[in-house]
Amino acid sequence: MGAVWMRVRSELRSRFPAAVTLAVLVGLMGGVVIAAAAGARRTETAYPRFVRAQHGLDLVVNPFGKDRRRAFGEVERLPQVVQYSIVTITALGVRTASGATLSFPDVFPIVSPDGRFGTTLNTLKMLSGRRANPSRPDEAVASSTVVQRLHLEPGDRVQLGIFGGRFGSAPPPGQRPPRIPLTVVGVGAAPGEFEPVSGGYLAGFHLTPAFYRAHKSLFSESDAAVAVRLRHGTADVPAFRRELDALHERLRVSFEFPFKQVQQTAGVQSATKAQAIALWVLAILLVVAGLAIFGQSLARHTFLESTEYPTLRALGMSPRQLFAVGVVRVAGIGLVGAAIAAGVGILLSPLTPTGLARLAEPHPGFAVDAMAVAAGAAAIAVLVALVGAIPVWRAARARGTGLGVLEAGARRPSALAELLARLGRAPSAVTGVRMALEPGRGRTAVPVRTTMLGTTLGLFALAAALSFGASLQHLTTTPALSGWNWDALVGIDLNGEASSAESEASERKVIAFLSDDPRVEGYAVGTLPEVTVNGNLVLSIAMESRKGSVTPSLAEGSLPSSPDEIALGSETMRSAGVGIGGTVRVRERGTTTTMRVVGRVAMPNLFFSFARPGDGAVVSLDWVRQVDPHSAGETAEFVRFAPGVEGGKVIAELSRTVPFFFDLPLVQSQRVANLGDVRGVPIALAGIVALLAAATLAHTLVTSVRRRRRDLAILKTIGFSRRQVSATVAWQATTLAVIAVAVGIPLGAVAGRWGWNFFAGQLGVVPVAIVPIIAVLLIVPATLAVANAMAAIPGRVAARTRPAEVLRSE
Repeated sequence: MGAVWMRVRSELRSRFPAAVTLAVLVGLMGGVVIAAAAGARRTETAYPRFVRAQHGLDLVVNPFGKDRRRAFGEVERLPQVVQYSIVTITALGVRTASGATLSFPDVFPIVSPDGRFGTTLNTLKMLSGRRANPSRPDEAVASSTVVQRLHLEPGDRVQLGIFGGRFGSAPPPGQRPPRIPLTVVGVGAAPGEFEPVSGGYLAGFHLTPAFYRAHKSLFSESDAAVAVRLRHGTADVPAFRRELDALHERLRVSFEFPFKQVQQTAGVQSATKAQAIALWVLAILLVVAGLAIFGQSLARHTFLESTEYPTLRALGMSPRQLFAVGVVRVAGIGLVGAAIAAGVGILLSPLTPTGLARLAEPHPGFAVDAMAVAAGAAAIAVLVALVGAIPVWRAARARGTGLGVLEAGARRPSALAELLARLGRAPSAVTGVRMALEPGRGRTAVPVRTTMLGTTLGLFALAAALSFGASLQHLTTTPALSGWNWDALVGIDLNGEASSAESEASERKVIAFLSDDPRVEGYAVGTLPEVTVNGNLVLSIAMESRKGSVTPSLAEGSLPSSPDEIALGSETMRSAGVGIGGTVRVRERGTTTTMRVVGRVAMPNLFFSFARPGDGAVVSLDWVRQVDPHSAGETAEFVRFAPGVEGGKVIAELSRTVPFFFDLPLVQSQRVANLGDVRGVPIALAGIVALLAAATLAHTLVTSVRRRRRDLAILKTIGFSRRQVSATVAWQATTLAVIAVAVGIPLGAVAGRWGWNFFAGQLGVVPVAIVPIIAVLLIVPATLAVANAMAAIPGRVAARTRPAEVLRSE
């Protein structure tokens, strides 16, 4: 082993800068991979950790009955309850000084008369400003969602009152609507206040106990509920419910559960799952790109070392010893790179999580994920050793030297260069093409094929990222792709105080208005029943067009046209274990029907449901009527307005003229909305890979000029001018760029479309892939311009070659 270590020390002295450069390259790319993987893990666990850190409630319990006041105290004393607070709401809205308004239930004013809620139970995480003084009735804390919608800041003044709520909120006859001035002193976030569950009933506006005492008349006793945190979380729910059943028997009080933390946790984690997936995809793509780029860089490094292998073999070193020398070299690069990657991964940790998960993260800033860092560093060291061992093994076993070994067929002349020569093209063009496509031999060989691979990979990644990013942008700005395939969902509030006759009369007015008004392009009637599909309870849509064509968002297959057909969301399909063409058992109102799955749909996110784009079903309205013969199955209208029509004005007109009218707002799926926070990730990745590819091209041009000094000197000797020598280097760069463009861009665009279609299928949305033709085509001139710019300095150096000095030294 003495000869091996002696050679290793010699290489370390002679090639130390190159080895350090490779180790730094590995460390930087590996650090980003570790940061992305650790960020994905941090993103996935952010909300559950937030709930634990803020002592999040588990259930909201609403007692109903004569002894409901006594029930409050009894619930507090149950053995499973570790924390308890009474909470209540008021059905008022908020208006800012600029006139921006949110009405109930888009904003949810909540107060804890005992002051525990938001302080010791379900504690507010203050994002800015301060907590409200519990003894000040004119102070409030707004949730981050309300602040974003109303563009509020700590210190802003608002009014609390009735501002045209959707559900007929109005003061008693003869009483003036309240207008209560408040100061928003802080912005906070608490468990239960995250928007992706559109049914997050506790989201909104936190009032003080002093406000409750000053304005008791605004609060209904029936709205008071109990927020509880159980000793062992969800594990205690069955026992807790049994205790409530016993209370029901003893006090004759029934209990409802308007909010369950487990549902919001599932909703938030579903929303952040897309962000976590994006970070995992980033990590995987960086690994692939890093291996490709590092592999060809290491191949060049190995080649430079292998030029002396024949001499070493002549001195008695065996192929096994030469292989050991190379393995020690690449292992050292891998270990140093892994150490750098671990440090870089930790330094980048404050950049994650992003979006909704960043809001929930209880400990933002630097974080050390020991498992991700250790596993990532170990994987980097092993992968570098494995990737580096391949060219080392080939070089150690080869009887020849140089790229004639590492690049099979390197001695064959370029057919393209020969063709250009026969066509009589300029000598500089023919020579440049030959230098780009022919690696050469011996000590003058240049690794052109690995350069082609690296440059092609960079353009491939850039084209794929542009296609993926454009498709993502199209999704976030097109609600129809995530299920909201209409402009408004309206109807009559059947839970209000309207009689059956009043409801029917109001419904007829709505239908007549939608049928006759030219501002309405189309509408469908239908309902939104909850059904059980193979044991999974999901929201479904049943609708039929009455004017124009308004249908659910179809991703694949067809929509149901008969009572025995059904279309499912992608997540519901996976849960039910079925695909298009299969059958499922659907149960609703005690009736079970076997249905054939005919399509895949994207489901809308509705404010009262926990539905996600891939979670739900579409059934025919005829089936709903069969299941419930007493209902026409028409409880809502799905409306699409004509182009250019301001739908808000039409809705406002309907609400003024139709009693008991309501409309459900368009709520973008937070799982989709959060993708906006990571849509720059593909472009960032492509930019990194493209820069590395450009660096590879620049390195090849510099290496080519240095190693082919003799060839350049001969060209000048036979009559090439300085301009022709510079043009030769430019033609070399242009040829490499053209090959990379011709291969990388088309394959990248196809890969971007395929990748998006796969991602959209997992997300549950309609897969519409967009290829930004103009942006992709602009890559072509940009690539040629960059290649020629990089060739300028090497070309100038080549043009200044002094033939006599070079030939004499050679």
